[in-house]
Amino acid sequence: MYFSELSYSVYRSLRTRFDISSAYNAAVTKALDRKFSLVLPQETTPFRTIPSYIQKPPYAVTGHVAPKKIGEDVEIGITTDEIDAKVHQLCIENDVYPSPLNYKHFPKSVCTSINNVACHGIPDLRPLGDGDIINVDITVSYNFLCKLNMST
Repeated sequence: MYFSELSYSVYRSLRTRFDISSAYNAAVTKALDRKFSLVLPQETTPFRTIPSYIQKPPYAVTGHVAPKKIGEDVEIGITTDEIDAKVHQLCIENDVYPSPLNYKHFPKSVCTSINNVACHGIPDLRPLGDGDIINVDITVSYNFLCKLNMST
């Protein structure tokens, strides 16, 4: 069974359990029917530099974006809501605003995408399982400027 066939069968079983609109059904069916190529790493160009007269944030010099790495807290059994709470608290402690919060009514301070969720997943009470793939997208504003965007 090909990935798209497997994905489609999973989608169909979910569709029978949940009331999913026909427009969404058509969009998902169309997306799953496409053939995608595997993206492999390629050669990159050299590191880009910034002129010295441009003020740089601390992470531009050190490479470290926060006093604590969020990835250290990600483990089997933790919920994405708990990750959101930790990031929210770190934002408060560092006097920055978590940019996703209330952006177009987004209810959380980070986006957490698990497995098949490509981006902008809303943190919830689902515990992470063994083998889950997670992306934590953290964006903060300081003095009304978007300062960083990172993924773990």
